[in-house]
Amino acid sequence: MEKEFVGKCAKCQTDIYCNSGFIEGVVQEDKTLLCFDCSNEKERKET
Repeated sequence: MEKEFVGKCAKCQTDIYCNSGFIEGVVQEDKTLLCFDCSNEKERKET
């Protein structure tokens, strides 16, 4: 399995990697990255 560093979470600074073509996070509209934990936290606050 190929794992490549793509950046850091804009909120918590966790390293985000791409695993075999799948990003371990979410690219936001402003092109910043959020890890899944921070992305889920943001979604809970919006609902």
